[in-house]
Amino acid sequence: VKYLPQLLDAFMDQVIAEKPSALVLSGDITMNGEKINHEELARKLGKVQEAGIPVLVIPGNHDINNPNAAVYFGDEKTAADSVTPEEFYDIYHMYGYDQAISRDSASLSYVYQLDERNRLLMLDSCQYEPENLVEGRIKAETLVWMDEQLKKAQEDGMQILPIAHHNLLKESILYPVDCTLENSDEVIKLLERYRVPVFISGHLHLQRTKKYKPEPGEPEDAYHISEIVADSFAIPPCQYGILSWGDGGQLRYT
Repeated sequence: VKYLPQLLDAFMDQVIAEKPSALVLSGDITMNGEKINHEELARKLGKVQEAGIPVLVIPGNHDINNPNAAVYFGDEKTAADSVTPEEFYDIYHMYGYDQAISRDSASLSYVYQLDERNRLLMLDSCQYEPENLVEGRIKAETLVWMDEQLKKAQEDGMQILPIAHHNLLKESILYPVDCTLENSDEVIKLLERYRVPVFISGHLHLQRTKKYKPEPGEPEDAYHISEIVADSFAIPPCQYGILSWGDGGQLRYT
């Protein structure tokens, strides 16, 4: 992490040079939810947004009500202020929330209209009330809101792409509980009802892709949702993902 400020500044310059439709940060955007880090990151993101590139943010399990928030001077560790959900919104409201076409009243989830064909379903999968938990879960109220947004996207002829911090599928045998959504079966069932092609997540801090297979021996071409797990930019080799759409609407991720 020694060179993370320099890496982040170089990344911001590269984003501005590449001019994507949006820059998405899918959680764990601080070490342990330190308020000062949130405020510093929000200031840095302003450079990208001022260049005309929308920035979209959702929280990860590190980011809200984190009891491990700390500052370090050499070997000395001192407790630091974390942020509440309300403070997270206050710091980042200009990065997705103000531009949302719909917001979930039960969480920090929202829908963003990316272009004339695509919407991003930015999902808050974190559990931070009354205390911060590593595990993720989509609230029952949020599932109802998701159903409404998926139905509306279908009626409007829009492709919808869900993005969350926690993993939809069982991606790791080492962390079978901590990484996968506690109610993943419910979420998969909802998304597959609307034939959503792919779900993007993070949390595992490793690059993975996987297709959901409820039954062994199913044909490879049978429809089921796939998942892309994005790597952590803070950990070498410091990768980020680029998602693009072909003329026929097909998705490409690199």
